Amino acid sequence: MRIYKWLDLTFLFTMLVATFNISAADEQFVVNTNSTPKSDIAYDLPDISGYTPAEVKKKMAYSRTLKKGRVTNPNLLGQVEVRMLYAGESFWNIAKKQKNIPKSLTVKSGTVELDALHRAYPKFLVKEKNQTYLAKLPIVVGIGATLIIENATLKLSEDRGSFVSNGGTLYISNAKLVGWRESTNTPAFYTQNEKSFRPFVVGWGGSNTYISESVVSSLGYFAPKSFGLTLSRYKVKEAESMFQRKDFDFSKSPKGWFIHSVFEDIYYGFYCYEAEDIVIAHNVYRNNIIYGIDPHDITSHLIIANNEVYGTKVKHGIIISRDVSDSYIFNNKSYKNNKSGIMLDRSSQRNIIVSNKTFENGSDGITLYESGYNIIANNQSYKNKAHGIRVRNSQYFRLIDNYILSNKKFGVYIDTASLKTHLHRDLKLDPFETKSSGYISGGVIANNKSGSVYSKSSEFVSFYNLTLEDNGSNRLRLGFGGDIERFHNQIVKAMLVENKVVSLSKINEEAR
Repeated sequence: MRIYKWLDLTFLFTMLVATFNISAADEQFVVNTNSTPKSDIAYDLPDISGYTPAEVKKKMAYSRTLKKGRVTNPNLLGQVEVRMLYAGESFWNIAKKQKNIPKSLTVKSGTVELDALHRAYPKFLVKEKNQTYLAKLPIVVGIGATLIIENATLKLSEDRGSFVSNGGTLYISNAKLVGWRESTNTPAFYTQNEKSFRPFVVGWGGSNTYISESVVSSLGYFAPKSFGLTLSRYKVKEAESMFQRKDFDFSKSPKGWFIHSVFEDIYYGFYCYEAEDIVIAHNVYRNNIIYGIDPHDITSHLIIANNEVYGTKVKHGIIISRDVSDSYIFNNKSYKNNKSGIMLDRSSQRNIIVSNKTFENGSDGITLYESGYNIIANNQSYKNKAHGIRVRNSQYFRLIDNYILSNKKFGVYIDTASLKTHLHRDLKLDPFETKSSGYISGGVIANNKSGSVYSKSSEFVSFYNLTLEDNGSNRLRLGFGGDIERFHNQIVKAMLVENKVVSLSKINEEAR
């Protein structure tokens, strides 16, 4: 589905009224002006009214009409639903914690409630008072099976290596799920040791995970698919004959709804890999460790809406990274995170970022790195410690009707960079061009300490109908920086006096 239609990008370069050339070192720029554009980008936001707790309960009610489930206690080895957790030291850590060959509580088929799981193996899922259960083994939901956790508290023992691995359908509704440290009888709070095991939840390709009106906390650590709350496609090789199934397509993507819930003290509040059709709406993500919300790697058709994300300790509140495209981020509040409020990274394209509030973050309000063709519209970005909106190596961005106020650096900062010092980057996985270009129209850019708009070595930057007030230290000028500053008078005349579109464009070598 095409989520918006790009207008003809040539309209800004036709009907030229005036042209100004200035050289800067090895680069030359030209200012073009033209008449007011007749229209702007059209986009629609998805209807999220159907993603409700009531709808989750309907789905659970239907699952309860299916056949009753079968619970087993097998070895972890040999279960495809935990195949990708064997990497590194994960398997051996669990073996040490269980002091034996690791086993699990596995919902093999059908639909199982948490209390039925307890009745089947009361030694390994201990029932405490007030509908509280302590899991002393990993819980596996097999392909095609269903586990329902409703109106209960499930504590996953850190000491015994407990976690939840979902290959079927998992419901967590009106419940609490918490990593639990038996040695101190407290939640498994993060200890600053990223490699120290903490319980986690993971959903695999073809699975469905529904978390509604619940509290999820104290999960995750730095190990494959163990970040806290993760959805990931399988990676089962043809040579792995013991895991092959004729009745299942391992190329399927995981799906899920995460709605009206609270997520806190999680290594990654949310992470996914090659997922589709994920809905993250009406939640609170607070005081998570590395990221609040982090969809990743070849994920599409996401809805991230109406969330409150704050207090992320290390990096960003909301980030989409490495080809996360054709998705929507709207009506969120992301604030007081250690770095950016919202970030688009590594070829995340054709996304719509609308009506968000990003404020008091430790870096930018909104950041675009190496990600083109994105719409950033009707957002409020204010009181951030760096820029209101930053763009790097990203082409054909659209900044429309944003309010960018009182940031410590520039309101909008656009540049290019070679990333030669980014030795951790795999340029085969993350190719990019050192080019930036885009359009800034409507809205207000005001009271930003370093200035209003900065652009360095951009292919082109277009301005129209901007309100620029009290930016930078020189109140007699509009606070431009980089290549734009030397064109101050021409831009003022064309945009503010004549009400025209102004484009600052780089002249390529062939055209000189």
